[in-house]
Amino acid sequence: LAELIRAGDITASELTETAIETIRDRNPAINAVIDTYFDRARDILASRTLPPGPFHGVPFLFKDLQAEAAMPVTYGSVFFRDFVAPAGDVIGRRMREAGFSVLGRSASPEFGLLPITESRLHGPTRNPWDLTRSPGGSSGGAAAAVAAGMIPMAHGGDGGGSLRIPASACGLFALKPSRGTMPRQPNSLADRIAIDGCVSRSVRDTAAFLDAIGGPTLGDLWRVPNNGPTLTSALQTEVRPLRIAVRSTDHMGRPVHPACRDMIASVVALLENLGHSVVEESPPLDGAAMEVAFLTLWAAFPATAFRTILDEAGEIKRTVRLLRKPLGDYRTMQVLGRVVAKGTGLPAFEPFTWGLIQRARKLSA
Repeated sequence: LAELIRAGDITASELTETAIETIRDRNPAINAVIDTYFDRARDILASRTLPPGPFHGVPFLFKDLQAEAAMPVTYGSVFFRDFVAPAGDVIGRRMREAGFSVLGRSASPEFGLLPITESRLHGPTRNPWDLTRSPGGSSGGAAAAVAAGMIPMAHGGDGGGSLRIPASACGLFALKPSRGTMPRQPNSLADRIAIDGCVSRSVRDTAAFLDAIGGPTLGDLWRVPNNGPTLTSALQTEVRPLRIAVRSTDHMGRPVHPACRDMIASVVALLENLGHSVVEESPPLDGAAMEVAFLTLWAAFPATAFRTILDEAGEIKRTVRLLRKPLGDYRTMQVLGRVVAKGTGLPAFEPFTWGLIQRARKLSA
């Protein structure tokens, strides 16, 4: 689409209006897009201030975990239903500089903690292939929007499968970029695990996205220099025969679903036809220990995020400071949550999130 715009076959405004019309038509049944920037996108195009990046004019969505200065972001949480971010970050700026026409934000479960996409604030997002099913998560809104043809690609992030799960559920492509290849200035524990990326229809599109957005920035804990060949150019390089390992059991050694095994078999056949050697491997992993470690780490995510929230409380910083000293972080969040959620009839935080917080309180440093 960006190439069509550059060639003059279509304008960025025409493409944006088509995407807006499609979102309005299809989103009510799917609930993938939870906020829209239609007028803002039109104003940017009309003022000719959209950057001339590689994705100039391509319709796009930010995940509802991506903060932009002076723009709303809810993190899928009742607590943040009226929150306006005081600042953005490098990844958001780079996506804007790449030329995307950002039309809104896609749904996420609260704080991106679940492999499904539904929240008390925004309701469930549905899979466009079957509206009785989930698109997965946590980047389920992004995947559902792309699979429904609303937009060609969308921003997401992946800590424990949050791009890969919805891509597989919606028939799309996604990967978790290697640590250090994408900018990730750390301000919480989650930022050490989750990595930004996108969900798209093809390896080509995702490679182009990573080429445009990737590369380290000041403050990154891990840095992988991007001074080698681009991923896009690598797609044109002939690959020597590889020895590829495949596993058809989960981390506990249990067989995966038959439909998944059938898909694995079809991919194995394709790889072998391309000249590669595919072998079944089961690395000697302690699945039970991995599960405990993952749940411990996951429990720490919202706890550290809450501390960041309290540290950067903006207009209510003085109130927070007065509460934290006698009450501590946990009780302060409870008090603030009751105030923020008053009148909604909903708790400030999801039961699953609060359960993780309870688990994290028992952890030592």
